[in-house]
Amino acid sequence: MNRTYRISSNATLVLKIFFPTFSLVIMSCFFLVLLLVEKEYLGLLGTKAFMITYVLIFLAVVLLFRFTILRLSRVDIGLEGIDISNYFTTRRIGWTSVQNVSEKRLFFVTIARMHFTDLSGRQDTIYFLPHYLIIRDVEELSKDPAIRTLFPIL
Repeated sequence: MNRTYRISSNATLVLKIFFPTFSLVIMSCFFLVLLLVEKEYLGLLGTKAFMITYVLIFLAVVLLFRFTILRLSRVDIGLEGIDISNYFTTRRIGWTSVQNVSEKRLFFVTIARMHFTDLSGRQDTIYFLPHYLIIRDVEELSKDPAIRTLFPIL
């Protein structure tokens, strides 16, 4: 039986699905209020300068989400390979395809980056929030030498 263990944090789901959805809905609703309410009721919020600034901030937030938070993946590992999911589709890669796993500390969160070659020979990189407590607790994974070389924290 091939058992897999989730090594990405549960915060990935919150950061990837819920946070962008709710923040963009709130910002969009505020923008609709700015468009639909008569300008005399808005005061300084109804000026063209504020509207243009708000649109630019909105676009900047959308781009920020697209190139940072939405790149996060859910990662499950097992003895046969790695399952990578974006919460809509899942793909499996073998341990031989993984080139390296690196970490980077950004403010209060650690981002892990995994480089691998997919079946077509194309280089690919995924990002995830690691949850090393799960990896350390699973004895069968920490005994495998291939997994220990990729995850030196074990």
